[in-house]
Amino acid sequence: MVPISAPPLASNLNTLQKHRDITIARLDKFVQRGQFEDVNLNTALMKGRSSATVQLSVYGVPDLRRISFEEAMKGEYKPAQIGQWFGP
Repeated sequence: MVPISAPPLASNLNTLQKHRDITIARLDKFVQRGQFEDVNLNTALMKGRSSATVQLSVYGVPDLRRISFEEAMKGEYKPAQIGQWFGP
């Protein structure tokens, strides 16, 4: 009895490259909201999400200037919120 092996990875990658538009459309449907929202990738990721797993605190640097590590360690940190935006 001869074992059945999977096709080489290179051939799978070539298939994706030949049909790039189809692949991108399928990926878009897998992450978008709508008809299959209850079974898509975003829903699967959100089911395992818990605010107890990570605690993140942030320090807003005055005047957005560069500071040393020592100065950053002395900063007044506040708890971050889920969905909070960072940056200018």
